[in-house]
Amino acid sequence: MIYREPTSKRRAQRVKIPVFLEINGKIYQSEDISVLGIGIKTTDDLPIEINDQIKGKLILPFKDAYLTIPVNLICRHKSKNKIGFEFKDLDDHTRQVIRHYIELAIEGRLEDLEDIISSLAIKELESPIVEGLDLAEEEQLETYRRFKRHFWFWIVFGTIIIGAFLYYVIYNVIFTYKTWGIITWDTQKAISHQDGIVKKINVKPGQNIKAGDVIAELKDPEIEKQEQLTQEILNKLKTKEIEKRQKQREIASLLERLLNINYKEYQEAKRLYKARKISLKDFKYIEKNYLRLALLAKEKENIFINKPIIDLEEKLATIQAQKEKLLIRAPTNGKIEEVFIEPNSYIIKGQEIASIKTSQPYIIAKIPNWKLTEIDYKEKIIIFDPFSDKKVAGKILAIGLTDDTEIDSLNQKSTFIKIGISEETGSIPKNARVKIWFTNKIYTKFKKLFSKFVS
Repeated sequence: MIYREPTSKRRAQRVKIPVFLEINGKIYQSEDISVLGIGIKTTDDLPIEINDQIKGKLILPFKDAYLTIPVNLICRHKSKNKIGFEFKDLDDHTRQVIRHYIELAIEGRLEDLEDIISSLAIKELESPIVEGLDLAEEEQLETYRRFKRHFWFWIVFGTIIIGAFLYYVIYNVIFTYKTWGIITWDTQKAISHQDGIVKKINVKPGQNIKAGDVIAELKDPEIEKQEQLTQEILNKLKTKEIEKRQKQREIASLLERLLNINYKEYQEAKRLYKARKISLKDFKYIEKNYLRLALLAKEKENIFINKPIIDLEEKLATIQAQKEKLLIRAPTNGKIEEVFIEPNSYIIKGQEIASIKTSQPYIIAKIPNWKLTEIDYKEKIIIFDPFSDKKVAGKILAIGLTDDTEIDSLNQKSTFIKIGISEETGSIPKNARVKIWFTNKIYTKFKKLFSKFVS
């Protein structure tokens, strides 16, 4: 008998088909089955309680054969003549095989053993895993579901397209002002303070530096020779001094051990003298030996200053001070923009060594005077970088240029403004043209009103 229950709110529909379950070597007939569990008939008292776990074998009979599937079971329901189990940790492929068998049983095609064998070999089946088995209306329901999915997809897709178009039109046509600007930055030159031949260049373009970092080194063979010779002599003297002090420490260690022994003898002599067991002459003899040994150990602790080493260290410091003049250091923090010298080239005092970028990039732009009152200077400015094909944020730093180019903004049709860039734009070369979007005050007011309305 094949039985299909009415459509319900279960996670998977149960059907009554000839399926069996083997537990502990005994075979039970199923009451009903779904892709999530099975119910069996039982007349004996199967020793199992609710939420107990047990292993079994699901037997799926065919016309001339049967298929056995090992399953792990969890008891979810137990009554007098029926026990309900849930399949535990059953993989999706096995669930698809069970579902396919149920479909074959409902359609009366259990003789088609090849169908179920093919489902075992194929990992993915077109039928869902746990959807209800209302097969009589399955085709109509699938058509309805497909229409429903496509309908809502196109509704959402159309809404997104229309919204994006309206946003583009409103934002770019009504709420902003576009113009072009020139990107630039401040620079400072590093110069040489004496003549010489370049020995080494320690920086390269694009490298970040701090004030005082060595940009280049000059050659002076005489100073280098003196430094090397003085350093060698100093190292030898220090080596000998270390050996001498090591020997002094060894002697001091032996004296300390001997002093400890004499100290114990001295304490014992004091005790015996107080007990009148030795004479005053013997006690004074032991005390004199102890004090003489203590004085000798104290003298060995003194560290004598080695004057030749001090003189050589002072000489080496003088040479290094002279060598410091051969180092060309960065006058400020920044980034190396360009290096003007090469190794082994001859330079003169005051010659430019390198160009240092000392500020973040900023943009000089020009806008009409009639637009000055419409722009919201508190809002961020959008800048398009055509070299990296991305947008960065900026902020107005100054309005009107009066330092170098004395422009009277009131007598001009346009005003120059300085815009700071909040992100590093290493891809944009100096004096490149960039596109700029200014936020309109109308847009700012509209955004504030919209935020209040939403909140």
